[in-house]
Order: sequence, then structure tokens, then C-alpha cells
Amino acid sequence: MLFPSGKILHKDLSTNYTRSQKLISDLQEMRFTGYLHVSFWESDDYLLFDTGKIIQAYVRSGEDLDHGYKALSIVAEQLEQKDGMITVYILQPEIMTILSAIHTAKTVYRKTIEKQSPFSILIEEALSSKEAGLLEFEFGKKQGSGAIYFASGKVVATVLKSRTGRTVTEAENNNLFKHFFKLVSSISTTVTQLQIDPVTAYEESEELQDWVYFYEFIYILNKVHRHFSSLLNGMCDDNLYYRFISESLNSLAADYGFDGLEITNGRLQNFSSNDVNQIRNLYFSVLNDTLAKMEDIKKVDRQCIKQALIPFCTKYRKPLDFYRISGEINKLTTGM
Repeated sequence: MLFPSGKILHKDLSTNYTRSQKLISDLQEMRFTGYLHVSFWESDDYLLFDTGKIIQAYVRSGEDLDHGYKALSIVAEQLEQKDGMITVYILQPEIMTILSAIHTAKTVYRKTIEKQSPFSILIEEALSSKEAGLLEFEFGKKQGSGAIYFASGKVVATVLKSRTGRTVTEAENNNLFKHFFKLVSSISTTVTQLQIDPVTAYEESEELQDWVYFYEFIYILNKVHRHFSSLLNGMCDDNLYYRFISESLNSLAADYGFDGLEITNGRLQNFSSNDVNQIRNLYFSVLNDTLAKMEDIKKVDRQCIKQALIPFCTKYRKPLDFYRISGEINKLTTGM
């Protein structure tokens, strides 16, 4: 699957130095439409936006393409890893509608056309249905591949990948068509027409919003808890907080029906449940159980901790982040 690129907003940002959550927050605030691409040696990750709203996530590894909350969880983790490169592309809404529904694509036909076949007929047939979708091209003799995206009876993007791996994208009817004409008329080409289901994709994007909020919540909470744990470790033996939180997780996870759940350095990982509220409740239960153990041993005063944490909020200039962090601190320190 060839993703069309667009106007570059950010290029080759290293995950080693990029504050990924701030980048995502900025894209949301500017009502960005396009996608964020994170590339690693073994995979390509995508976060798709429409007017600032995350509408889909994809993780492509080889021939496999994960989507939805599973992909979102992977992308969230990958953005925190080293040696990845981030590029952000601005694209038109109609292109994003197609990309957000790529995983729903159904094959209309797949056929091999020989030299001198009328390229224009293929395009006319695809556009006549007025449906959204794409044509994929595999050029013979290892001459590369291509894709033409269309919606509402018109071409919205064209992508061509050369045999050397260089990819070029242009919008609408453009000069790349000349290359398609040349290649199709000169060599045998396999063409696949795919039709997408935008209604299903829209419904999935609405369901994804709970997960989008959940990962924002986890990110903020992790920030708080790293600071929180450093405070508690300063009051007692090194790593006592992490030992208690691990014990609390092991004792409570079974009550919530989780397998393989971990909290590593205060970060929730490897969860498999689809229920955002269930995971959120478990996280709070584990943290409050841990805090209770700390109180029992060291007589830790929740209000003292709260007072120590509140100045930490001032590091977040954006009102939404400030109020979210303040709210989560209040819940934690009051035992809710």
C-alpha cells in the first residue's frame, strides 16, 4: 500500500529528541489534516488526523497492516522509542477519508493488462461509480509500483514508486499521469481496483476517540507519576515505590480479568482489554493501593504529596493539560 505524501509540515524529527505528545497536541490545536509518519527499520507507523482529530492509526510491518486501538497502542509506544524518524504531511480531507478506510478495502478486480492497453479506460471505469477507492499498479520487469486515489468521480492523488524506491506524489490530474501512460503502454502491468467503506471507517474513528483520550490520559499520568515516584523514593529506600506498585498490580490485575499487564517505571504496558474505563479504574486502584502501603510504612501524608505535586503542573502551559494533571493529582491524593 502506497501512502500519498503531501506538503511537509515537519521532516525527519528524531524520536530521540522529539516530545511526541507535545507534537500531537500542537497538531490537534492547529486543527491539522494529514498524517504523522514514524519510520523504523522494521515498521512504519501512521497517525491520521482530520481537523485535529485522530481518526485512525496504522502499523505496517512487512505485509501486515494493523489498525484501530491495537495500532494506536503500538504507535504510542513507538513514539517513545529511540532511532525513529517522524515526518508530518498535510493532505486534503478527501484523501484522509480514503486513507482512514484503507483497511476496509474490498477488491473489485485484479487483472494483468498488456502493452498498449488503453490506460484512460481504466480511469474512466473507476471514476464512473462515484465511489471512493484506489487503483494499485504493479509494473512488470520490476519497474516499480503506483496508486491512483479517487473520490466523488475525480482523482484526488497519484503516487508513483520507482524501482529504486523513490516515491513521488502529486494531487489530482497531474504530470505523474504521463509516467503511468508511458509505463502501462510499454510493459505488462497488474492492476487492482479497491473500493473502501467510508461509513464503517467513520464509525470506527468515533469508537477510537475513547482510546485517543486514554493515551493522552496515560501520557499525562505517567508524567505525574514519574515525579510522584521520585518524591516517594526520596522519602524511603530506593525502588520501594516500584516494588509496591508491582505487588499491587499483581494482586489487583486478576480482579479486573487482565493477563500480562505490567507497570514498568510507573508506565502501564501490555494491556489487552478493549475497555478503556476498566483499564483506567485498574490503574487508579493500583496507584491508590500502592500509596496506602507507603502510608502504612512511612506515614506518607497525601496532602503533603499533593502540595509537592501541584507546582509540577505549572510546567504545562496549556490550560487543558494543566487542568487534566491537576484533576488526576487530586483524585490520586484524595484516594478516589
